[in-house]
Amino acid sequence: MFTNQTPTPQKPSWHVRMLMVAAVLILLALACQNPLESKEAKETRVAEAVQLTLLSDKMGTVEAQQTELAKQTTPGSPTEEPKQVTEAVATSEPTAGQQPNATDTPLPTEAPTPTATESSALDIGSTKEWPQDGMTTVYVPEGEFGMGTNSSAGLPLEKPEHTVYLDAFWIDKTEISNAMYALCIQAGVCNDLGKKSDAERKAYFGEPEFDNYPVIYVSWENAKTYCEWAGRRLPTEAEWEKAARGTDGRLYPWGEDEPTCGLAHYWGFNYYDYWNEKVGKPIGCSNKPAEVDSLSAGASPYGALHMVGNVIEWVADWYVSGYYTDSPESNPTGPSSGSYRVVRGTQGYYQTNVQWITYQGHLYDYGDFRFDLRATTRSYYKPTYLFHDLGFRCAANP
Repeated sequence: MFTNQTPTPQKPSWHVRMLMVAAVLILLALACQNPLESKEAKETRVAEAVQLTLLSDKMGTVEAQQTELAKQTTPGSPTEEPKQVTEAVATSEPTAGQQPNATDTPLPTEAPTPTATESSALDIGSTKEWPQDGMTTVYVPEGEFGMGTNSSAGLPLEKPEHTVYLDAFWIDKTEISNAMYALCIQAGVCNDLGKKSDAERKAYFGEPEFDNYPVIYVSWENAKTYCEWAGRRLPTEAEWEKAARGTDGRLYPWGEDEPTCGLAHYWGFNYYDYWNEKVGKPIGCSNKPAEVDSLSAGASPYGALHMVGNVIEWVADWYVSGYYTDSPESNPTGPSSGSYRVVRGTQGYYQTNVQWITYQGHLYDYGDFRFDLRATTRSYYKPTYLFHDLGFRCAANP
């Protein structure tokens, strides 16, 4: 076992010693036999002999150290730190005419490059890919925003407007698609959908041509299970609204301009048969959902698509009337319990002057339809509800 110690000096080899002794004897003999030599000269010769003896000892020390170093650097054997040996040689006292050995100077090491932390590098426009389902999430920085509205256009459950602080978070850029949800089913985690059609088509989920369309007919529990499988979670209602409207109090995700079919995909029917799920005349932009990555012109300030229109979305919170009046100012997560879950991102319309009609055993509702795509609009459903226009997206912590 090797330790970081200076090797013990050893005596020089026998032939070196013999030569040095002979040289000393000759010098002493010459000093004694020459009667004409002055006293000072004799003393000089004796001093040289003594100096030669000291040199012998020092040569022996250096030779021993070099031998020890050679042993330690033999291939296959452990090596000592070279610095220790270098210091031992350099501190030997030099003899007359001998230059001191320069101590090796360690080469400067390159300073490590600082690695930016995720929080310092992330900002609006940052995205992250998730391996489970291939979803791209967009980054929403921490900070305050105005939640709800005091506008006369707002419904009572949207009031009052209040300031909320949220930590930073990721939110899905798009709604979860049919193809993404199918991956969770294939993994044996999500339940197969009991209904695989939409309001117009008998074949929808599982059909390749609709892989990039939003998954529908999912319960709140279905959505929660999927997000957990994907390594994320359902967004809180506050997170959803901030991701939809930003911090400037805008009316719609894209700003203040009135909705068009180039900004949002709002659609519906002028009546709906709740018993047989039959629909009437389509109104709005289409009679079916749009692809999840369409209409980039209507993106929110953080780049999230279809935050209003297309399909309604489950969020994590329970719904309780009046919660906005005393909700926490920082990172609210909704009431602790309830009978309904909040849904956001109205798919586009509401009815006024509603009339319910039963005809041949079927229940119909009629009314004047108006589209409402404000980012503050909220509603609530039973967690077990399944609808042709109800989907979800996920969120995650940085």
